Amino acid sequence: MDGYRIVEPKIVISTPSFSKAKLFGSGMGVSVIMGENFGKIVFPEISDEIPASSNLAIMSRDLTVPMTDWENLREMGYEKLFSPNEWAEILYFNLISRYGRSFFKTEAKTNLSYLELKDRRILAVYALLNSENGIWRFGANSLDDKRREDVGRRLFSRNSDKKK
Repeated sequence: MDGYRIVEPKIVISTPSFSKAKLFGSGMGVSVIMGENFGKIVFPEISDEIPASSNLAIMSRDLTVPMTDWENLREMGYEKLFSPNEWAEILYFNLISRYGRSFFKTEAKTNLSYLELKDRRILAVYALLNSENGIWRFGANSLDDKRREDVGRRLFSRNSDKKK
Protein backbone atom coordinates (compact mmCIF):
# COMPACT_ATOMS: atom_id res chain seq x y z
CA MET A 1 0.00 0.00 0.00
CA ASP A 2 1.53 3.23 -1.14
CA GLY A 3 0.04 5.57 1.47
CA TYR A 4 0.69 3.43 4.55
CA ARG A 5 3.36 1.96 6.75
CA ILE A 6 2.19 -1.32 8.32
CA VAL A 7 2.62 -1.19 12.11
CA GLU A 8 0.99 -4.48 13.13
CA PRO A 9 0.01 -6.80 10.26
CA LYS A 10 -2.15 -8.99 12.49
CA ILE A 11 -3.45 -8.52 16.01
CA VAL A 12 -5.98 -11.11 17.14
CA ILE A 13 -8.51 -9.76 19.58
CA SER A 14 -10.44 -11.81 22.10
CA THR A 15 -12.56 -10.18 24.77
CA PRO A 16 -14.78 -11.36 27.61
CA SER A 17 -18.35 -10.08 27.64
CA PHE A 18 -18.64 -6.49 28.85
CA SER A 19 -21.17 -3.72 29.00
CA LYS A 20 -21.26 -0.45 27.13
CA ALA A 21 -21.72 1.27 30.49
CA LYS A 22 -18.48 -0.25 31.80
CA LEU A 23 -16.51 0.68 28.71
CA PHE A 24 -17.69 4.27 28.44
CA GLY A 25 -18.44 4.88 32.12
CA SER A 26 -16.12 4.89 35.08
CA GLY A 27 -15.62 1.10 34.98
CA MET A 28 -12.41 1.29 32.93
CA GLY A 29 -10.79 4.01 35.01
CA VAL A 30 -10.60 6.54 32.17
CA SER A 31 -12.57 9.67 31.38
CA VAL A 32 -14.44 9.94 28.10
CA ILE A 33 -15.51 12.93 26.01
CA MET A 34 -17.80 12.17 23.06
CA GLY A 35 -18.17 14.46 20.10
CA GLU A 36 -21.72 15.23 19.01
CA ASN A 37 -21.80 12.83 16.03
CA PHE A 38 -20.22 10.02 18.03
CA GLY A 39 -22.67 10.50 20.91
CA LYS A 40 -25.77 10.78 18.71
CA ILE A 41 -24.97 8.31 15.92
CA VAL A 42 -22.30 5.76 16.91
CA PHE A 43 -22.86 5.36 20.67
CA PRO A 44 -26.54 4.28 20.31
CA GLU A 45 -25.52 1.61 17.77
CA ILE A 46 -23.19 -0.10 20.27
CA SER A 47 -25.08 -2.83 22.11
CA ASP A 48 -25.69 -2.40 25.85
CA GLU A 49 -24.14 -5.82 26.43
CA ILE A 50 -21.37 -7.04 24.17
CA PRO A 51 -20.86 -10.81 24.20
CA ALA A 52 -17.48 -12.48 24.57
CA SER A 53 -15.68 -12.76 21.29
CA SER A 54 -12.57 -14.31 19.92
CA ASN A 55 -10.37 -14.17 16.90
CA LEU A 56 -11.22 -10.77 15.44
CA ALA A 57 -8.07 -10.17 13.39
CA ILE A 58 -7.16 -6.54 12.82
CA MET A 59 -4.22 -4.67 11.40
CA SER A 60 -2.84 -1.24 12.13
CA ARG A 61 -1.00 1.07 9.81
CA ASP A 62 0.17 4.66 9.88
CA LEU A 63 -0.59 7.05 7.05
CA THR A 64 2.54 8.16 5.20
CA VAL A 65 0.78 10.64 2.90
CA PRO A 66 -2.33 12.77 3.48
CA MET A 67 -5.42 10.92 2.22
CA THR A 68 -9.17 11.54 2.16
CA ASP A 69 -11.53 9.03 3.76
CA TRP A 70 -12.55 7.79 0.30
CA GLU A 71 -8.90 7.22 -0.62
CA ASN A 72 -8.37 5.30 2.63
CA LEU A 73 -11.40 3.11 1.96
CA ARG A 74 -10.30 2.34 -1.60
CA GLU A 75 -6.81 1.38 -0.36
CA MET A 76 -7.93 -0.80 2.55
CA GLY A 77 -11.07 -2.25 0.91
CA TYR A 78 -14.70 -1.84 1.90
CA GLU A 79 -14.81 -5.40 3.23
CA LYS A 80 -12.45 -4.32 6.04
CA LEU A 81 -15.04 -2.12 7.84
CA PHE A 82 -15.94 -2.71 11.49
CA SER A 83 -19.37 -2.85 13.06
CA PRO A 84 -19.88 -0.55 16.06
CA ASN A 85 -19.67 -3.55 18.43
CA GLU A 86 -16.40 -4.73 16.86
CA TRP A 87 -14.97 -1.23 17.27
CA ALA A 88 -15.99 -1.31 20.96
CA GLU A 89 -14.23 -4.68 21.30
CA ILE A 90 -11.02 -3.17 19.91
CA LEU A 91 -11.23 -0.30 22.38
CA TYR A 92 -11.95 -2.65 25.29
CA PHE A 93 -9.11 -4.97 24.26
CA ASN A 94 -6.75 -2.01 24.14
CA LEU A 95 -7.65 -1.00 27.69
CA ILE A 96 -7.31 -4.47 29.25
CA SER A 97 -4.61 -6.11 27.16
CA ARG A 98 -0.88 -6.43 27.24
CA TYR A 99 -0.73 -3.67 24.66
CA GLY A 100 -2.06 -1.22 27.22
CA ARG A 101 -2.16 2.34 26.02
CA SER A 102 0.55 1.78 23.43
CA PHE A 103 -1.83 -0.21 21.17
CA PHE A 104 -3.51 3.05 20.16
CA LYS A 105 -1.36 6.05 19.42
CA THR A 106 -1.32 8.78 22.03
CA GLU A 107 -0.48 12.46 22.02
CA ALA A 108 -1.47 14.52 19.00
CA LYS A 109 -2.09 11.69 16.55
CA THR A 110 -5.54 10.24 16.19
CA ASN A 111 -6.57 6.61 15.81
CA LEU A 112 -8.95 6.16 12.89
CA SER A 113 -11.37 3.38 11.95
CA TYR A 114 -14.30 3.12 9.57
CA LEU A 115 -17.61 1.72 10.81
CA GLU A 116 -20.58 0.45 8.87
CA LEU A 117 -23.81 1.25 10.71
CA LYS A 118 -27.02 -0.78 10.66
CA ASP A 119 -28.47 1.50 7.98
CA ARG A 120 -25.34 0.81 5.83
CA ARG A 121 -23.87 4.31 6.31
CA ILE A 122 -20.11 4.42 6.73
CA LEU A 123 -18.54 6.82 9.22
CA ALA A 124 -14.96 7.71 10.04
CA VAL A 125 -14.53 7.23 13.80
CA TYR A 126 -11.72 8.77 15.81
CA ALA A 127 -10.23 7.87 19.17
CA LEU A 128 -7.63 10.10 20.78
CA LEU A 129 -6.04 9.49 24.18
CA ASN A 130 -4.48 12.46 25.91
CA SER A 131 -1.72 10.75 27.88
CA GLU A 132 -1.26 13.75 30.17
CA ASN A 133 -4.75 13.61 31.65
CA GLY A 134 -5.96 10.13 30.60
CA ILE A 135 -9.02 11.47 28.78
CA TRP A 136 -10.30 9.62 25.71
CA ARG A 137 -11.98 11.75 23.03
CA PHE A 138 -14.22 10.07 20.47
CA GLY A 139 -15.58 11.60 17.31
CA ALA A 140 -17.32 10.57 14.10
CA ASN A 141 -17.51 12.24 10.71
CA SER A 142 -19.37 11.70 7.48
CA LEU A 143 -17.29 10.59 4.53
CA ASP A 144 -18.67 13.58 2.61
CA ASP A 145 -16.33 15.79 4.62
CA LYS A 146 -13.48 16.61 2.21
CA ARG A 147 -10.73 16.81 4.83
CA ARG A 148 -7.49 14.92 4.33
CA GLU A 149 -6.24 12.65 7.08
CA ASP A 150 -2.87 13.72 8.41
CA VAL A 151 0.37 11.82 7.97
CA GLY A 152 0.98 9.70 11.06
CA ARG A 153 -2.64 8.88 11.89
CA ARG A 154 -3.02 5.27 12.88
CA LEU A 155 -5.63 3.43 10.84
CA PHE A 156 -7.22 0.22 12.12
CA SER A 157 -9.05 -2.22 9.88
CA ARG A 158 -9.89 -5.88 9.65
CA ASN A 159 -7.00 -8.12 8.73
CA SER A 160 -9.41 -10.29 6.75
CA ASP A 161 -12.75 -9.86 5.02
CA LYS A 162 -16.02 -9.89 6.93
CA LYS A 163 -17.62 -13.27 7.42
CA LYS A 164 -20.58 -13.75 5.10
